[in-house]
Amino acid sequence: HIHLIFGTRYAEGILYQDEFAELAKTNPQFKYSVALSREKDVTELGFDFPVYSGYVHQVYEAEYEELREDIRFYLCGWSSMIDEATLRLTQQMGYPGEQVVFELYG
Repeated sequence: HIHLIFGTRYAEGILYQDEFAELAKTNPQFKYSVALSREKDVTELGFDFPVYSGYVHQVYEAEYEELREDIRFYLCGWSSMIDEATLRLTQQMGYPGEQVVFELYG
């Protein structure tokens, strides 16, 4: 199972949205969510996949608040997002560091 949580500022920054939305429709083991940090009202965007107003953190915190040994978090992004996500996942949510893997973008 894969849950891709894609975060960007505005809707026009969503990369490969059609491809990922189609994959989520056709593959029950793929889940796709988008977090938009600067959009005013995401309900009016009309996407057929879950779109959240805010950052990716709120999505994984809600979806994976119950500790599970069977998942890994693969993070890719700017260092400030990676640092915050790693802190939230390990110190606030209690996931072991071995379950968090990251790659810096930029």
